[in-house]
Amino acid sequence: MTKDIIITYNDETKALHVTAHSINMLKALARTAGLESLMITSTLRTPQSQAAAMYYNVTNTGYDKQLELYGPIGKAVLNAALDLEKSLAKDISEDEKARVLTAAMVDEINRQYPNRVSRHVVPAEEYAKLNVIDIGYDSVPDKDAFRAILNDAHERQFIKFIDEPYNECFHVEIAADADLYNR
Repeated sequence: MTKDIIITYNDETKALHVTAHSINMLKALARTAGLESLMITSTLRTPQSQAAAMYYNVTNTGYDKQLELYGPIGKAVLNAALDLEKSLAKDISEDEKARVLTAAMVDEINRQYPNRVSRHVVPAEEYAKLNVIDIGYDSVPDKDAFRAILNDAHERQFIKFIDEPYNECFHVEIAADADLYNR
C-alpha cells in the first residue's frame, strides 16, 4: 500500500478554499517526486492579504526582484508603494512604514479592479474553478525533484507552475477540470 502524502497549511483557514481535486493533484505530484509531505503557504487572498504578502516579499528581497515577478498590474501596485516610500520621513517607525505602504498597495489593487494583481486575489467562486496555491520551499526536502515534476506537469498542461525562488515558494495553479490521471 502506498503511503499517503500529508498536506499541511501554515494557517488552517487556507484549507477552506482548496478543492479535493487540487489536494489529490498535489499528492500525486509529491508522490511522484518521492516526497512525504507539503506545506501550503498561500491560497485565496483578499486585497489586504495580497498587499501584506507583497510588502513582506519586498522587505526580504527588494523592489527590483519583486518587479521581475509581476505583470503591469503588479508592477503598478509595487510602484505605488515604492513612490510613496521615497517621500516618507526618515524617522518613521517600521510598523508605521509597513502600515502606510501596505495601505497604498491595497488602494492600488482596488483601483485596478477588476484587473488582477495576482491570481490569488479573485472572488471565491472563481477560486473554486482555479486553485492558486503556493508551497513553501521549506516544506520540500528535495526541491530539484519536485521542481522537475512540476515542470513536467506544466509542460503537459496538467497545471500551471511558476518557480518563485525570491519568495521561496512553488506557485501552482490547478484548474477544477484538470485531470492528471487520465491523460
